[in-house]
Amino acid sequence: MLAVDIETAPTFAAPRQAQKFIAAMQRIAATRTPGTPVRIYLSAPPKLTDDLPRWERRTAQVREQLPAGVEMLSYADVAAQGLTFPDDWAALAETLDGLVLLPLRKGSRHSHVYRTGPQARNELRSLVATKPTFVHAYEQGLVPIIDCYTRRRGTRQDQLAITVPKRWDHDSQTLRAALRALAPGSAGVRSPKAAPAPHLAAVFKQPA
Repeated sequence: MLAVDIETAPTFAAPRQAQKFIAAMQRIAATRTPGTPVRIYLSAPPKLTDDLPRWERRTAQVREQLPAGVEMLSYADVAAQGLTFPDDWAALAETLDGLVLLPLRKGSRHSHVYRTGPQARNELRSLVATKPTFVHAYEQGLVPIIDCYTRRRGTRQDQLAITVPKRWDHDSQTLRAALRALAPGSAGVRSPKAAPAPHLAAVFKQPA
């Protein structure tokens, strides 16, 4: 049972949970090596990627919100390198700095609930505890997973339903912190005594 009002809450994260997440993102940003490429994976169902105009429109919207210089990878990019999922996902995940889910909306065009398949769920589970992870919502744009409500679905319970807050604040501190964690480092920014990148499992539970 949710502890917040679905209709009015700007986030599903508890205040303390959000504070810990922000601190974790700040530590990731502080430890980013200047000049190191930043790569984020765009996870989307074939129904979206096969619709080229819609796919290009949504990826352009993601690009507009991400920090300049971030490299976006999709399944087509990794497949061109001979990788296949789910077999090669673990190896690819080790090279990624973040994840954006671009799921389809459940039901009507005004729904705030999005659905993912088993592969997208596995991708999220493998990165949510250590990297910035987002869902790209039609009206709200990029929303950190921590601000959403996730639950399992499907007959095998191997899929996810992700609810995005209806009152999502585009200027939220969680979003700003997550995006800063993806910004390519610049000379002079990194501290030699910076704390190691955190494990975010202590901040919020992985989607089941």
